[in-house]
Amino acid sequence: MSRTSVQRHICQAIIAILIVSKTAVFGACPHFESLGLTSTASGQRLQGHGQRRVLSEGQGPIRPKPTIYLSQSNFDNGTYRITQPGRYILSQDISFAPNSVNKLSYSRSKVMECCKPRPDQFESNGGDYPDFPYSLGFFAAITVETEDVLIDLAGYTIEQSKEHALMQRFFTVIELASTPFIPGQGPFNFGPEIASGANVRIQNGIIGRSSHHGIHGNGNHNVKIKNVRFQDFEVAALALNGVEGLLVHECTARSRLDVPVMGRFSSGLFAHRFVKALEQEGVATVLTVKGVPKTATDIKTELEDAIVNVYEDIVLNEKMFIDEEMHPKEYALYHNKMGVVDGNAYGFLTNSLGVAVNGFPWVQDDNGNSHNHRSGKFGYENGFPWATDDVHGNQHSRHVTFHSVTIENLQASITEVVSLMRSDNGKPVTDSIGSVLQVHNVHPDNANIPVTVSSLNDAEAVYIGNVVANAQLFVAKCINRNQVPDSIHLPTAGNQINDDIIAWAEASGTENPDQFLANLLSKIAPNPEDSGYYCNGDTMFHVNKGVIGFKIDNTDNAELNKCRVNEIVNHGAPGSTICGEYQRSHPSATLTGYGGANVRGFTFAGSRNVKVRNSSVSSLSSMNGAAVANVRGFTFAGSRNVKVRNSSVSSLSSMNGAAVGFERLTDSEDIKLESCTVDSLHADTGVCKVRFSDIQKDSEFVNEYCHLEVPRMVTMC
Repeated sequence: MSRTSVQRHICQAIIAILIVSKTAVFGACPHFESLGLTSTASGQRLQGHGQRRVLSEGQGPIRPKPTIYLSQSNFDNGTYRITQPGRYILSQDISFAPNSVNKLSYSRSKVMECCKPRPDQFESNGGDYPDFPYSLGFFAAITVETEDVLIDLAGYTIEQSKEHALMQRFFTVIELASTPFIPGQGPFNFGPEIASGANVRIQNGIIGRSSHHGIHGNGNHNVKIKNVRFQDFEVAALALNGVEGLLVHECTARSRLDVPVMGRFSSGLFAHRFVKALEQEGVATVLTVKGVPKTATDIKTELEDAIVNVYEDIVLNEKMFIDEEMHPKEYALYHNKMGVVDGNAYGFLTNSLGVAVNGFPWVQDDNGNSHNHRSGKFGYENGFPWATDDVHGNQHSRHVTFHSVTIENLQASITEVVSLMRSDNGKPVTDSIGSVLQVHNVHPDNANIPVTVSSLNDAEAVYIGNVVANAQLFVAKCINRNQVPDSIHLPTAGNQINDDIIAWAEASGTENPDQFLANLLSKIAPNPEDSGYYCNGDTMFHVNKGVIGFKIDNTDNAELNKCRVNEIVNHGAPGSTICGEYQRSHPSATLTGYGGANVRGFTFAGSRNVKVRNSSVSSLSSMNGAAVANVRGFTFAGSRNVKVRNSSVSSLSSMNGAAVGFERLTDSEDIKLESCTVDSLHADTGVCKVRFSDIQKDSEFVNEYCHLEVPRMVTMC
């Protein structure tokens, strides 16, 4: 027997003893990785779980646990909350459609109450669901709120129903926590604590339709996902923030291609909750639109009619898209002509603890602290609904492994939402939930026809309104007049629609020069150097970053082996010119220029100690990118010690931008490429196999390790 074999057998014996004794030691065995085990460092959970054991290859929960079989009836009334350790096994396909409208007894009045918790289901009324996390609806089919959980899909599919996917636009099939946000983050108060799952294994089946994620979580420990096919998600197959120990093995992902509505539909659903509550409170405020005063009842009725019209087209009449002939106003406002998500889209994402809605994380010092070139400081606690990634300490994801994972057919049509900007506080003009008050949105079939104002020329544009913008303005007017009582438990601090904006909207149809948008801009952004707008954001003012296969942000000690990204398409239009020739317009952006038309296979931002082996990127395309919108195989931003070996990039195409095989941005260090290949790059403005920020420093290194021709550096490369 060879010395290597002896060492291997000794290691197997040691590990068996360690598992029995419920401890874990890493680094002592040179064959640890070859045995299929993943090392992790113990972390601190946000609530009550402290250190965690490793969930290793082939190892389920360590102690015997009860087995629970899940059928459709377990989901008919709402989210199935896993609060006890155990083995949870699907016994049939699951379509998540709680409190659905019965087609046999359909009435329009029932639509607005469907799909969300009934009043008697909240804990305050003796029900099973905590009030704060579920106030905006059933956000998941399953939540994992404890440790030692095996979810066996048993070859079945679990997905959001078509009805629920329309009416609940923020959703995860399996949420690995008691709430989708850590305390202090999100568009709403989701409560003061979070219970995150640990030692969780999900395996053997299909995670289907979701209006956001397949699997999502914050602060998880020891998560293993094996033999799962993710399909028909809109935002990401998997998104874990601050995860400690993750193994994704033999999984595939493809995105949804029949999304019927734009993000504005979600804004309308959010606004409806406010308007309904204010109507019930009997507020006397009116909003004047084109000379016509509208009460709370008027605003609510018009918004409900629009939502129900869309519901009848998509759900009741089973149309793929909104019927333009029957409902032209709804079509103009909500229609999604490409049928794919209109915001950022990812295959697999890891990130530091908390939301991943801002720019790419950037430079780290030796203590792991990020130093973004531009770091937005917007947080729920200081009046803006989306907290930044570093508000809660920037707890990185660690010990992450992707093995034999394929992304195939990931698509989006990222739509830039230009926001008004208030120069008095530097914030975008959003409602209290964080949705942008959109004044430059246009008809889906004709970009020259505005939907909210009368003209795209600010000097001529006056407010004409629509059901969503009317609701946002009405709620803001009530907030500004202190007419929203605390008893309705709805957030108000994030509202950025001030009295100047309301006065502009109400002046429409008069002789008052304040009715013109240009005059409003001179009030809210009087500095001549300010355009009065923010660009490069989406409906919720998230930074537009593009379509990305593997987005590995703020992640330490990651390994990707035999991972494949194939056929990623971004149909998004070029960025707006309304903000001028900017380096960074969005205050939370970290990269320069408009990012919404970009496509990337792999990105590593703010990450350290990463290995990529035997992986590939192919068939990436940006259909309408501007000159700064590139297609990139691999991007390294603010990362350290990243090694890519035996990996390839091929068939990248950009209609109006550049195609780049490997790109290292400023402040990345120790990026090594070995035995890599790049071919078939096609772009109108230039191609580049390897782009480094300092070509003189790295040209010798690239020739030695990557065996790629270092191209002549041009403007685009």
